[in-house]
Amino acid sequence: MKLQVITLWQPWATWIALGFKTIETRTHGRFASLSETRIGIHAGHHWDEEAYALARAYMTDAQIGITESYKNVRGALVATAFVTEHRELRATDSRASLLWVGGEPKRFGLVLENVERLDPPMPMQGKQGIWSINVTAAK
Repeated sequence: MKLQVITLWQPWATWIALGFKTIETRTHGRFASLSETRIGIHAGHHWDEEAYALARAYMTDAQIGITESYKNVRGALVATAFVTEHRELRATDSRASLLWVGGEPKRFGLVLENVERLDPPMPMQGKQGIWSINVTAAK
């Protein structure tokens, strides 16, 4: 079976895996095909130096502290999630996105549910866009 995967910079991928971020955002609508599917969440090698500043208004001190323990998780599949919908975002989606989404540029989101964190994360190379991996069904 193939699992479609998206790569996110850290700590955004970790925030999805931990359940802090339930909407993944993009400034384009090219991920619409992922609606109503289970996808993989891959943590890229890059750490987004602006992430804390962008997300701070929507996070607790405890969540920030937990994030610090995941700083070395890079280049790994960290979770799977079910995409319930893909849609244009509204300002009211900011908390779930951990990012202000009410202005320009217009943002689109993957609304995520049933996140399953991989513990330990599964090391692998990622790619831009949507890519896939082969997974074996549990016996």
